[in-house]
Amino acid sequence: MTKNKTIQHAEPSLRERMARGDFFSKLPFHRRSQNHAEWQAREDDNRRLHAEMRAAIEEEFDATSLPESVRDAIWEVVTQHADSYTGIYDEYNPIVVLARLAYSEGGANR
Repeated sequence: MTKNKTIQHAEPSLRERMARGDFFSKLPFHRRSQNHAEWQAREDDNRRLHAEMRAAIEEEFDATSLPESVRDAIWEVVTQHADSYTGIYDEYNPIVVLARLAYSEGGANR
């Protein structure tokens, strides 16, 4: 007689979620569509998902303690230079570490 074993699945990491496209809208939209409402819904969904991704990455790398203006600047630099969502993930942490050093005791003026 076999016993049912519960298989526990680990939650995917943020990097894995970014790589598999969790932060892309899944709403249907054909780029040649003339339906503005569909396009707007997809754009709104993408903005929401990008905001979720940014919040998740800031939390993962403990950037929430930095001033908002610094977080905005980091986000701008990383998103302009990375070629993918996983690239954003990979480049984000080193810049946050540098910013934290600059804002630590004896660092840059706050």
